Amino acid sequence: MIYRHPFTPELVERLERRRSTYFSMVFVLTTIGTLLMADILRSNGFGVLEAFLLLLFIPLFYFLTTAMVTTVVGLYVVVRRRGNPLSLIRTLPGPDEPQPPLASTAIVMPIYNEDVTRVFESLRVMFRSLERTGEIAAFDFFVLSDSDDSTKWIEE
Repeated sequence: MIYRHPFTPELVERLERRRSTYFSMVFVLTTIGTLLMADILRSNGFGVLEAFLLLLFIPLFYFLTTAMVTTVVGLYVVVRRRGNPLSLIRTLPGPDEPQPPLASTAIVMPIYNEDVTRVFESLRVMFRSLERTGEIAAFDFFVLSDSDDSTKWIEE
């Protein structure tokens, strides 16, 4: 099931407001942090080293600010609990709806001069266990041999 939400004008306006609030908060906090750092660096004189430190500080503080604002805005959206039309939960099927098929998964068993009986018995146990879940069609089994012993090649 793919859920596609129509982007109504109200939703677009809400998203634009959310984005502008987010980026405004990031800009204001980064600016305040930069000004405070510049003030600290200026207290002992402002030279080449201080300018380099300030130039290094700005992007690092920006990344910290984006992470913090993302967390705060996300917490606000979760706590507010009003219907969020862009929620990822809406893309999940309900309890009465059929589950989407699983993506194909490769189960790879590398072998290097090992006991072939033990390796293939382990694969058989995994296969039977997946078979009991009813999802065996979503799995492909591969045995990769890197053995350098010619007698092991024949067994594998």
